[in-house]
Amino acid sequence: MSNSSLIAHAGTHIVPRAALRNIPTPPPQGTRHAPIAHLTLVELIEASANRVGLELAKETISVGRTKGGFPGTAMFGVMDFKTNDPNRGRCLGFRASNWMQHSIQLIAGQRVFVCDNGVFSGETILLRQRHVRGMNLSEAMREAFDSFLSASIRLEYRADRLQERECTEEHASRLLLDAAVNKVLPGRIAVAAWEQFIRPEDGATDVYVPGTSRNLSQVEGAVTRVLRGAPVHLALDHTQTFAKFLDAAARLN
Repeated sequence: MSNSSLIAHAGTHIVPRAALRNIPTPPPQGTRHAPIAHLTLVELIEASANRVGLELAKETISVGRTKGGFPGTAMFGVMDFKTNDPNRGRCLGFRASNWMQHSIQLIAGQRVFVCDNGVFSGETILLRQRHVRGMNLSEAMREAFDSFLSASIRLEYRADRLQERECTEEHASRLLLDAAVNKVLPGRIAVAAWEQFIRPEDGATDVYVPGTSRNLSQVEGAVTRVLRGAPVHLALDHTQTFAKFLDAAARLN
């Protein structure tokens, strides 16, 4: 299951990685500007991930926009890395422009959303690096992925604690009602999540097993399943907002 989303509709289009080789890199646009080929950047991202033990499972890349007669100056992408648990994604979003439209940026989390209209969302900002002469991008990427690994460990520790916290049907009902009252979730989403918690859809991997205790992870999983039907940017926003609400309610902060 992919936990990352890339939307390309504002002047870019999805391409395979191999196509990046054919996109020209423009010359420097100033004395300090140091443009980087898109393929070089993507390969460096993957190599940096491999260094900390992350193995690429899936990637989606889009390129577009023409500046100074050079096509494809902007690049956007997402990567999903392999995990043993489909409910615990390790994802990365990135964007870059070799025409000074914006810096090299990396964001990470259990879910990320990247859109070529400017939306760039995840749990942790890993890197913001301008294309300037003298930069040590390899070192910056090394530090970024060290942060990525630390953030992933923290998120997985949080997931373990949610699984350990018992949650009765009454408690789950009260949590979802509070989330709706406090406008953490739209009321219809909270109601649908309650129904998912009681009667999860086929194929759900975090469902209640008779004879065991229900837990807070199942409440969060129910909300996540319902939000899969919402527009991606809204789903991610509601997912992150509810996660913060749940952490506070469970005193995990």
